[in-house]
Amino acid sequence: SYTSIWAQSLISATSFLVMINANKFVIIGIEAFGMHSKALNHIQVFGASLTILGGVLYGKSRQWIEQEAEERKTLLPSK
Repeated sequence: SYTSIWAQSLISATSFLVMINANKFVIIGIEAFGMHSKALNHIQVFGASLTILGGVLYGKSRQWIEQEAEERKTLLPSK
């Protein structure tokens, strides 16, 4: 879709794959817990939660890296 192409142009390929993967697990969670159309066992819930948590942590680590790079850029004198 248009939004996926737009998002892909704004972020790295790895970030895009992490976002797509986490999004799929969020949809599975909504289907299982919100709509009650799927039944998940404990291991599946743990795996989906771990995947979503991994996506969030990856996003936060990218944010910290970008902030640190921005801070270094402001501290270094420009030529």
